[in-house]
Amino acid sequence: ADAVRSYLVNQGVQSVRMTAVGMGIDYPVADNSTEAGRQQNRRVEIILTPVTQ
Repeated sequence: ADAVRSYLVNQGVQSVRMTAVGMGIDYPVADNSTEAGRQQNRRVEIILTPVTQ
């Protein structure tokens, strides 16, 4: 999550608009007992707050 956040900051997205949270361990979307499930849980969900003027 931090790597994606850093990438977006380097691309010009304001850092105050983002929060990086790793969720795969606590909020899996698939079964971690299989490799396919672990691959699905290695994900990044992006939520940006609106730009305020």
